[in-house]
Amino acid sequence: MRQSAYRQEPGVNVVKPLSKVGSERIDFQRISEILGIRFSSPDNFAASLPFALDDTTVGIENELQTVVNGPMESVDLPITIKESNFYKNMLRNTASGNTSEHVVNALEEHLCSNTEQIWENSWVRFPRHRLSDYARRVFDEDLLADKNNPNGPRRQDSCRFSFRTRGQNYLRIPVSYLLKLSLADAVGDADSDPLVQKIGQHIMKHFLSDNTSPEVFSFYPAPLEAEYHTGVGAAAETAKRFLFCQMLVQYANQKFHLVEHQQEVQIYFSPQPPLRQKILNSIISDAFYRELFMSPCLSGWSQGETKHGYMVLCHQVLSRSQLNGIKKLKDANIINHNLVVLPNISNTSLANNGTHVSLGSLKISRLLSNPKSGFMAEDEKYIGDLVIKIVEPF
Repeated sequence: MRQSAYRQEPGVNVVKPLSKVGSERIDFQRISEILGIRFSSPDNFAASLPFALDDTTVGIENELQTVVNGPMESVDLPITIKESNFYKNMLRNTASGNTSEHVVNALEEHLCSNTEQIWENSWVRFPRHRLSDYARRVFDEDLLADKNNPNGPRRQDSCRFSFRTRGQNYLRIPVSYLLKLSLADAVGDADSDPLVQKIGQHIMKHFLSDNTSPEVFSFYPAPLEAEYHTGVGAAAETAKRFLFCQMLVQYANQKFHLVEHQQEVQIYFSPQPPLRQKILNSIISDAFYRELFMSPCLSGWSQGETKHGYMVLCHQVLSRSQLNGIKKLKDANIINHNLVVLPNISNTSLANNGTHVSLGSLKISRLLSNPKSGFMAEDEKYIGDLVIKIVEPF
C-alpha cells in the first residue's frame, strides 16, 4: 500500500506474521497522533488522512502480449513442438494405433495453416555472442538458483535457455526476459555514461514475469495531485514506459539479429489470450502447454526456479478446477446422470493480460523510513487493511 512497495520482487505480497498483531490491541489513538490526523473539523480530518489528495502516489503494472513473426522453420515455438517428446510420442502412438490420427492431424494442421506466420508468446533464439559482456554477466547471474548467493549453484533447468548448433552457442529465452536483456545490452557498453548505466540497472528490475506475458511496472510512482486527479500522471508514465518497451524490442530485433534470423518480435496491449493459443491448448497436453508457455521467472525473482514451480502449481490447480467443477455440479444434482462431456483439462487463464493499479502513501512511506517515528510495520498493515475494508465495498 505504500510507495516503497516497489522493491526488487514486486507482485509478491506476502504478509508475514506480526507478533504484536493479535497479542496486543492496536492503539488507534497512538497511530492517529503519529500520522498527524487532525480531528478539529471534517475537512481537516479528511485532508490529514493517509491516501488523501497530495499524499497518494499511483503505480501501474502492465501485462503485454507478444508475438514472433517468421516462418515455421525459424521460430522457436513450432521448432520446439516438432522436436518435443510429446510430438514424437504422438507420432509413435498414432503409427501403432494407440492414438487417434485426429489428434496428430489437428496439431499438424495448426502448425501448417499459419499463413500469417505469427506465433503468439513464442520464445526467441539467437547467437550468444551477440550479447555485450555486461549483458552476458546479467544472463549468467539470472541463471543462479539463488541470486542472493552469487557463489551458489545454477538453476537445475539452466539447459533450457541455451543450446549449440552449427558450431555456435545460442540462447533461447522468452520475450519477457528479452526486454530486460535488451536493456542490459544497451546500457552495458563500457563507453556508456555512468548515469545512464545506473538508471538502466535500476529500470531492469521493473521487467519481470511470472505468468505467460511480460509484466512491466512503473519506473516511478506518479503523484495523485489536484491537477492529476483524473490519473493523467499515471497514464503519461504508462505511455512513456510502453514506448520504451517498443524501443527495446526494436533494439533486440536488430542487435541480436532476430530479424536476420526471421524472428521479428512485436509487443502490444491485448487483454485476452490469442485465439490460436486457445486452439493449441485444446490439442496438446496440460503439461506440454506449461512447458511451452509458462514463464521461467528469470527476471525479478531471487529464486526464479522456485517461483516458476509455484506458478506451475497455480496452473495445475486452475486446470483441474474444471474437473472438480463437474463433481460439484453432480453433487448438487445439476448433472443427474453419469454421461457427461469432459471439458478440456487445461487452461489459458494465466495468459490473460491485465493492468494492475497500486496506491501508495507518501506520509506512511516517510514514517516507515524513520526509525524514530514510532510507526511500525504492523501499524502500516492495520492502516492498509482499514483502507481496503472501506474502499472495497465501493
